[in-house]
Amino acid sequence: APQAPAAPRLAGLLGTTAATILMAIAALHGWWALAGTRGLRAVIPERDDGTPLFRPGRIGTAAVALALAGASGL
Repeated sequence: APQAPAAPRLAGLLGTTAATILMAIAALHGWWALAGTRGLRAVIPERDDGTPLFRPGRIGTAAVALALAGASGL
């Protein structure tokens, strides 16, 4: 069977890779929204005294998770 040209195959691979990454990040946000705490100190910016610059709420974090999951399907 003839192979498709390289450009559409590459575009499909890049699209699948981007969607997978977005879904992984969405899953992480979903876990955080359900009270997961691992990794939070690594991703929340801190002031010089070590206190978090902001405290993301569960609803906002869940909204981010849904937005990322939706973007992965585009």
